[in-house]
Amino acid sequence: MAIIQPVRVRNDSGTYEITMEWQALTEADSGAYVKIPRFNGKTFHAFGTFGGGAVTIYGSNNSADLAKEPSDVSSSWQALTDVDGLGNMVLTSAKAGAEALENYTYNACEVTSGASVSLTVGIEGQRRV
Repeated sequence: MAIIQPVRVRNDSGTYEITMEWQALTEADSGAYVKIPRFNGKTFHAFGTFGGGAVTIYGSNNSADLAKEPSDVSSSWQALTDVDGLGNMVLTSAKAGAEALENYTYNACEVTSGASVSLTVGIEGQRRV
């Protein structure tokens, strides 16, 4: 698996909002961690070619996980919960407004299935005061 580094695509001086993306994820990829804990509202979206695939969004407060992919059984990465109460945040089609219930220090993503997958996964962080 390749580990794809996130790219900052929007930032309003780092104060109230930030948008980062993991671009060109395939079925063999994970998104490297993003550390934006001060943004306590986090919304995730995915777009591109799903190819029957799925991408799972993870969180962790353990810095030892930063060198590990979320699927590594020795890690403590946890699948995030969507605020809609439907369970783990697993995106299977272009979906806007998948807001995370938890506010972990670190977030990552991983393509967990599919063939011919080519996705961009974004995280929008909002600082709620």
